[in-house]
Order: sequence, then structure tokens, then C-alpha cells
Amino acid sequence: GQQWPHAQTILNMWCARLFMLAALQGAAAFTAGWTKPARSSFALNLESSRCGMTPISGMVSSSCWDITEVAPDGRLVQRVEGKTRKTWKFNDLSKDRVQVALTSEGRPIIADIQLWLGPDWTPFSLKAYSEDGKARPIQTLVGTRNKAAMIEIRNVGEYEFPFSAASNYAKGTMALVPQEIPATTSGERVDGGALHSFSLDPSAQQLEVVLN
Repeated sequence: GQQWPHAQTILNMWCARLFMLAALQGAAAFTAGWTKPARSSFALNLESSRCGMTPISGMVSSSCWDITEVAPDGRLVQRVEGKTRKTWKFNDLSKDRVQVALTSEGRPIIADIQLWLGPDWTPFSLKAYSEDGKARPIQTLVGTRNKAAMIEIRNVGEYEFPFSAASNYAKGTMALVPQEIPATTSGERVDGGALHSFSLDPSAQQLEVVLN
């Protein structure tokens, strides 16, 4: 019965894409037993370009985020039925970041994404929601700190709301995203208990979020 109340985020995805990039670098961004108020850095980016594609009207290229890029041959894609879970194991200690993608055929996605380092340590947990997993798929980067790791994805939705999920090591430009956005976009400090909101232009269709 492990619980992780301090590092959970709920995403209500009103844009066409919401990318949550969670980087664990150096000291863990989310640490077991953390008791001090959070002093996180929060950055938004609406204008970056990935995979050699040019953003249009503030839209960030999403080709690198697509589930077919995470699992090109489809072998890492698993169907997650309602009230069930699937796992992906990673043992390459030379790599420090994995990519996760969730999509559906148009039905809601209600998921709990967890990073396991060892049998009983979950330094990262993300609660994610999308009203339409086809129009607004869920995609995230999770740092593994160069350790053997396991990604667990739970479908906490009802039985009639299955979704597809895949996870793989981040590669190419995707492995650099958590460094690039903070370096080019000013961040906002968010203290424990504080709430920050950002206004988006009506023409924006995609955005990227980094929590450090």
C-alpha cells in the first residue's frame, strides 16, 4: 500500500495537445518523504519546433510525441482496459529519460502514470485526464536518473473506456526537451499551495509544460 500524495498532478486537457515534461535530473524533482513546501519552476512554450517541422500559428510540432514514434513497430503499444494496469521495464543505465504516450479512439482517458525505481520507491506519479483521447492524447517525458526503472500505467476509468499506451526511451531531440524549454522560456516559481494560471491565445492548438 504505498502512497505518493506530494507529487501528483491532474491535467485537464482543454487544448488540442498538452505535453507534460517531467525531468528528474541530479537530485530527484520529486523525492520520497518530501515535507518542505514545493518551490517548483514552471515554464510554458508555444513556439518551439521539433523534428525539423515549423510550428504554425503557435502550434508545436507533435510528430515526435505521437504514439507511433514512441513505438514505431507497435510492439510496445499495449491496450489498457478500464480498471487494469500495464507496465514497461527499462534497464539501460546509460539513458535517463523515457517517453510515454496514451491515446484512445475518441473516448475519455483517466490514467495514473507512475515511475518505479526498485520494488517500493515511486518518486514520480502523474494523474492525467483527457475528455477525448483521440483529439487530445496524453504525452509525457519522465526522468529515470540513469537507473533501472518501470513505468506503470493504470486505467482508472470505467470498463467501457479502454485506451492504448506505449513507453520507450526518449531519443534524439525529445531527450533534450526538458533542457531546451527552460533555457529559452522564462519560468514561474510556484510555492507550495500556490496556484498559477496562464492565458493562451485563442489560436494556440498545442503547448508544452515543464515542471522542474
